[in-house]
Formats: sequence, structure tokens, C-alpha cells
Amino acid sequence: MECHSCGARLISGEKECPRCGARVDGEGGIAGPPEFEFRIPKESRELRDLLNHTPSSIPARSGQIFTTVFGLVFTLFAVFFIFIASLMGAPLLFKVFPVIFVIVGVGVVMQGVSGLAKLTRGPLERLPAVVVGKRQHYDTDSEGSGSTTYYVNLQTENGNRKEHLVPGKLYGQLERGDTGVAYLKGGFLLDFRRLRLPGSSGKMETQMNADEGPKTPV
Repeated sequence: MECHSCGARLISGEKECPRCGARVDGEGGIAGPPEFEFRIPKESRELRDLLNHTPSSIPARSGQIFTTVFGLVFTLFAVFFIFIASLMGAPLLFKVFPVIFVIVGVGVVMQGVSGLAKLTRGPLERLPAVVVGKRQHYDTDSEGSGSTTYYVNLQTENGNRKEHLVPGKLYGQLERGDTGVAYLKGGFLLDFRRLRLPGSSGKMETQMNADEGPKTPV
């Protein structure tokens, strides 16, 4: 069963899509708008501070550097294998697969370099947003080991939604319904700062007073 809003796969009985937050009926059809309300104060000292904040891009850059170095090492290892196979007069099959590995390695290097370029040249966007969905994706290899990637779906004030790849640490800090400011640069979600912790109702309702700052309802 799939969500008719974003196409995400749903578990039977789910009332909301874990990716986009849309409410669904038993057949995956949209039953109505997501339960989260988009409430961000227009005038707030806390919001102004968040919109002036500049997050660090070091973690995102480090990830792209690691990707680039990994791809480079992978490529050099494949080239070295081709060289050794040629010296030993290995069958053609032992030369074809390393060539494929070289192509894959070059692709990984280009991905890392492209990511670094985007982080360097891209403008920093500070967007008020609400977290409307979270999901994890687990990849396994032939040996049974694997890695987990984490995603959050953000909705901006104009109603647009977009899913972003995030580090596991940031994923664990966010909850569906959190409202705050998302910091984007070159397509990377660098950080997300909440206006305040979610209320007991599970919705993020920010109640501000321009003079007194944030208040937490009793």
C-alpha cells in the first residue's frame, strides 16, 4: 500500500504517511490534511535570532570530503588491480570488472567534489518550516552488513514540502510537528533549530510576545 500523496510505502493500519505526514485512509488515499499546524510568529525576538544564526557547515563538508577520498582510494585500488592483472596475463573477465569499479569510483569522486562545490558556492537559506515526516532507510550488502540513512520531510509556510537527507544525530533530535528554522546550503540541510519544545498535544504551537519573548503554556 502506498501513500497517494508522495508514493511512500505504508504499513497496513497507518493513519499518517511517515514521509510526508498526510493523513491516509485504509487504502492509502488521502483522507485529509496532516494534523500538524504551521504556526510561526511573524514578529518574535527568538525567530529573529534564529533567522540571523549561521550554522557550521563543517559536518556536511566532512561528509563530502570523506566521500571524495573514499572514491579516490576505491578508484586507485581498481586501477592497481587492472595493472597487476595485465602483468600476470589474467583472463579478460578479471580486467572488465575492475574497469567497472573504476567507473563507479570516479562517479563517487565526482559526487563528493560536486557536493563540496555546492557547499562552498551555494547561498545559505534560512527557512521557517515544520517537520511533517521522518523515515529511515537501511541498505544491506551481500555480506549482511549495511548502513542506515535518515530523512526528514519539511514543509515551508507556502505549503511546499521536501525531503532532506540528514545526519543521524539531527534525525534523533527532531520530532514530527517540530516548528523552527531550517538552514539549507547547496541542497544540504545543515541544521534545524526549534522555536521551542513540542507541547503536550504533540503539535508545535509557538506562542510569542514581542516584548517578553517565548512563553511556555502551563
